[in-house]
Amino acid sequence: LDAPAPPGTTAAQRALLPSQHATLRWLQAAGVATVLPHSSWHPTWEGALDAAQAWMRARDSLPFEADGAVLKVDSMEVAARLGVDSGRDPRAAIAWKFAAQERTTLLKDITFTVGVHGKITPMAVLEPVWFGADAGGDSGDSGAKPKAGRKRAGSPGEAKGVCVQA
Repeated sequence: LDAPAPPGTTAAQRALLPSQHATLRWLQAAGVATVLPHSSWHPTWEGALDAAQAWMRARDSLPFEADGAVLKVDSMEVAARLGVDSGRDPRAAIAWKFAAQERTTLLKDITFTVGVHGKITPMAVLEPVWFGADAGGDSGDSGAKPKAGRKRAGSPGEAKGVCVQA
């Protein structure tokens, strides 16, 4: 492989692990927890975007907290050739964040504290609310309890193209 190695990766490592998906499979086989059961491979960006949108629609049913999806060029060689931008962000990966979740809560009380210099600061006492996988769905109920007995998604296909990861 004649492309420069990405930071922290040697050409020999890239030759052994030629893709993002191969790297995830290797890490999982070594006993490292990965997003592999929840990632997928797509031959086109359009397919990857469709998968990321489906991932976002399934947000509340995921067995873990997630704030979005990452679309990556699967080939380590192509990713190395794309390099990084001026801020050191890889050009071969795009983070796609979920829209912010909103919940309504109850204002139970307002208390005041006095600082050492006499500044009075109000503090709201709020009823707790739950977000994400612990919210019990998108019902907006402030008293929702964490879900139990979640199942994992199926295994992804072969790796060549675009890899969508949690």
